[in-house]
Formats: sequence, structure tokens, C-alpha cells
Amino acid sequence: MSLKALQLLPQGSNIQIQSHQMPFRRPGTTSRGTLLQRTAFFLTISHPDFDHQGLGEASPLPGLSLDTWTEAGIFPDGFLQAFSNRDWEALEQLLQCQPALNMGVEMAALNFLTGKRFQWFDSSFQSGKGILINGLVWMGGIQDMESQAESLLNEGFRALKFKVGALDFDAECALLKRLRERYPAEELEIRLDANGAFHPREAMGKLDRLAEFDIHSIEQPVKAGENKALAALCMLSPIPIALDESLIGCQDRAALLDQIKPAYLILKPTLLGGFKGSDAWIEEARKRNIGWWVTSALEANPGLAAIAQWVSAKNVTERQGLGTGRMFDENPEPTMLVKDEHLWWI
Repeated sequence: MSLKALQLLPQGSNIQIQSHQMPFRRPGTTSRGTLLQRTAFFLTISHPDFDHQGLGEASPLPGLSLDTWTEAGIFPDGFLQAFSNRDWEALEQLLQCQPALNMGVEMAALNFLTGKRFQWFDSSFQSGKGILINGLVWMGGIQDMESQAESLLNEGFRALKFKVGALDFDAECALLKRLRERYPAEELEIRLDANGAFHPREAMGKLDRLAEFDIHSIEQPVKAGENKALAALCMLSPIPIALDESLIGCQDRAALLDQIKPAYLILKPTLLGGFKGSDAWIEEARKRNIGWWVTSALEANPGLAAIAQWVSAKNVTERQGLGTGRMFDENPEPTMLVKDEHLWWI
């Protein structure tokens, strides 16, 4: 992690944590399973000499996050003492293997330092410029997925992302075929996310078949750790491949990218150790002309807003995956709006 923001906090700053439950409006299903409720952890940094506070969100994603501190409202052993003592070395050791907590601490420190409610970065997002996003179709029955796609198309989306890999493959292909027959590639961009569902021996055949539908990209066709298989697929696949889960916990970014040579990276700051950790991936990607975009790890609105501000400050033009806030009930402020294929600050 970068300690710069923490080191700028005034001596005597305090930090607290509180959990918050958010039910999904519809089950959040991927090839890894189904989520019915999301637990968000909100961190608050305060100081007795200042009227404002700093808000951060640390929300580990079950089944993906490396964080081990997931008991509600309890920091890892030694964290509060290290924070109070400004023991930077101890904090770095504690947080380097807790990426979601790292994200929350970094976010809370940045917000405290701005001194402004719900501002983490200075960007055009807060002044009215929307962020172009794709529509997300969650796994469900084929009829349900088709209905979701239809609703998103009626909202004006011209880029849809489908979760694939858990249903009957022929049925998934049939759905994509029907959609493509109605909307050619110049009218509708289709992105896929397999979440590592394909076996390495069958992945190439499935990618060849999916390529018939003019697919923009596919995330993580085989599981993280199958680096040789991923490298071969990136070399031969007719569909550009994006890495997602493969980035989590990676200690040597350059070596991974040089070995696999993906077309894109999917960046989730909550899973990659916050904004500084994600910036490190962007730097390595740019050196190799690898594209990238950012997706939510199903954060609550505060985390989503901070990510949106960070993305907007980079003046990106690629579609992002940030339309997840409306998936939850009881999602706290700040409020954002999805309209006309964009995420807006309101």
C-alpha cells in the first residue's frame, strides 16, 4: 500500500469501523455461486480538532478477496495500535495482505484530507460529466437473462456484459445468437465474463464457438493460476481475453503480464489493494499496450462513488463496469444515477 495519505493525517487521528447489510434486489449469481446479501464495512477517520471526517469502504467479496479480517466490526489484531502509534512499518505489514481493508483505509484517509463530504478525488464526475458504462446481465435462467438484456436495451445500453459458464453452453450460445441476429456488432457490443468456468481442455473450442457472435472480449475463461493455459489462449483465441481473478494477490505484475500477454485487464480496487495498487497495474499495462477498464466488486455507494471519481480523474474513454449500485436495497449515500449508458453523480 501507499502510506502517503496516512502519513498526512494529523497526529491523534482515530479510526472506527461499522458493518452494514445490503440485500440484493435480485440474487447475484455467477459460476462461483449466488449472493443474496452484501456486507459492507465503513471506516471513519476523525480527529478532535477537525469538524469533518473521512469515509472509507472495505468490503471483502466472499470467495475472491484475500482478506482474513471479515468478522463484523473487528480490525485485525494490532491494527488499531499501529494506527494510533503511526507505526508505518507495522501498518504496511498488516495491510499488504488485506486488500479490501487497505482500500478502505486509503479511501478514508483521502476523504479526510479533502475535507469535503463524499469527495475522494477531484474529477469531472462531480461536476456533471457521466462515465460511460456497460449494462450487466446476471446469470439466471436463459429466459431471465434474455429478459434482463431486453430491459437494458430498452434503457438505451449498446454494450452488454453477460456472465457465462454455469448454464448449458448450447443454451448460452443460442441466447447470444438470437441477440446478435437482432443487433449487429456495430450496434451492440457484447462482453462476456466466464469467471474461470471453462476447463483448459475445452476452453479453446468454446472460444471458437463464441467468436461466431462477434464478441468484444471475454474475462477469465479459465481459473486464475492456470497461467500456461491462459497464455496459450491469449495467443490463439479469436476473442480478446481479459484477466480479472488472475490479478488478485499477484506479487509480480510484470512477470504475469509478460507470461500471459492478455488483451485487457479488469481492475477492481477492492480486490487489488486500493487505488495505488490498481494504479500499479495500469502502469504495467500501459508499458505493454494492454487495455484496461474498471469494474465494481459490488461495493456500496460510497465505495462505488470513490472508484468512479478515481476513474473519471483519469479521463478514460473505455466503457467501465460501474453500474452495480442499483443492485442493492438499503444502499447508503451518496446517490448516483444510471441513465443513457452513463453513471451520473447527483
